[in-house]
Amino acid sequence: MTQSKFNCYLKNLPDHVTKPESRFIYEVVLGLFKSHRITTNQIVIHIQDKIRLKKTLERFRRHFQKRDFWGRLIEDQLVTLRRMLKIGTMS
Repeated sequence: MTQSKFNCYLKNLPDHVTKPESRFIYEVVLGLFKSHRITTNQIVIHIQDKIRLKKTLERFRRHFQKRDFWGRLIEDQLVTLRRMLKIGTMS
């Protein structure tokens, strides 16, 4: 059930979120669910990517360091929540 809700969330990401950013979000959250840790190394190990661990870590670091990426994502979530509250439903 959690995974289907998460997949629904990913489908509704804003247009400015690129495909690589969307994949990154998916892999980070999946790694958090699987590893139960917040360290990047553990997340990368648990997503079982087909490329070398070092390359995946470098890709993650690039996304983590993107300017305003997290701020835009959080702001978009707040806008979505506001819309849901105005409609009167939180499902």
